[in-house]
Amino acid sequence: MSVHVHDGDPLPIVREALENRHFVGLKLHPYAQRLELSHPLLEPVYQYLEDTGAIFFVHTGYDAFYGRSGITPDLEQILQRHPKLITVAAHMLYPEIPKAFDWLERFPNLYLDGTGAVASADEDGLGETLYPLMERYADRVLYGSDYAMAIESVGASWKRFQEMPISDEAQKRIAWETPLELLKRRNWPFCGDLPARYRDVAYDKPKFKIGCPKSDGAGTGSPYRPGGRAHSAPINPWPVSPGRARSGPPGYTPPSPDNPLVKDERRRH
Repeated sequence: MSVHVHDGDPLPIVREALENRHFVGLKLHPYAQRLELSHPLLEPVYQYLEDTGAIFFVHTGYDAFYGRSGITPDLEQILQRHPKLITVAAHMLYPEIPKAFDWLERFPNLYLDGTGAVASADEDGLGETLYPLMERYADRVLYGSDYAMAIESVGASWKRFQEMPISDEAQKRIAWETPLELLKRRNWPFCGDLPARYRDVAYDKPKFKIGCPKSDGAGTGSPYRPGGRAHSAPINPWPVSPGRARSGPPGYTPPSPDNPLVKDERRRH
């Protein structure tokens, strides 16, 4: 989820999204959103994310492309003030890739997302610098496709990643194990070795506190088959009757009209 300081105090909206709607964290893109990471209204948000163990995703780098600057120094100060804040820096501060990996030594709760940076590094001749760093820090790097704003298709991005001159073990860490470990740090529910789907957590959070729902073997109930394999087709556990709007699962309570998210939606429409 994301917020904007121009909409007023963002903290209540962040709390609503994370506590009641079960998002894993906050994403900010300072250049696209035309906001400063150092804005005073965001400081309580960073403190809340740090206190709750939520994940802070943030766009970094590509200053020349956007014709703007300021993210890198602002983010550095945020990480210094909030050393326990779990942060994912998308694009690895591109083109300041060495600095991004230096930050991994300084900030133990920082992760790097290779979205776009791998392709750009290949094109700009920085690959020879990037590959050994990804090998060394595979437990702090995530694969990212940047869908749907990517400079190349998801398929091309994945092919490029698979062809990188790094070990199979490093590829496995970056593409699978490190992202899953990040979700576990956020206490996201798992069914076996697979993360639970968002809609199952959001609609029936208490069920996941006592374990994964059991599959009845007929394609209903749990989205997970025995052994941790997911169903190939999506499942609607609460079918909608013809001509009726979906009201949610049993026990679902519609959000209050005083909810800041509802108010904002009304204002925009």
